[in-house]
Amino acid sequence: MNQIEVLRFNNQEDYDQWLDNFNQETRILMNKTYRYYINECSTTGAKEIFRDWWNGTSISNEEYKNRYSKEDYKQAEDCVLEACSRGFG
Repeated sequence: MNQIEVLRFNNQEDYDQWLDNFNQETRILMNKTYRYYINECSTTGAKEIFRDWWNGTSISNEEYKNRYSKEDYKQAEDCVLEACSRGFG
C-alpha cells in the first residue's frame, strides 16, 4: 500500500543536505532518461527533434515539422509520447 511520508527537519542544514541529495538523484534520473530516449532515435533528425522537445522547444507547429522528414518526426514523436506517458512530459 502507498504511504505518504512527512519529512521534518530539525534545522536548515539537515534540510539543505536532504535537498542536495534529492537534486542529485533527480539529475541522475533525468540524465539516464534523456540518454535512453535519445539512443532510441536512430537518425540525427529524430535526435535533434527529441533534444529540442526535451529542452522546451515546441515541436508541434507546422513550421517546425517542415524542417524534418516525416520519418524523423514520427520517430521522435514516438519517443516524446513514451517519455510523457512515463511522467517525463
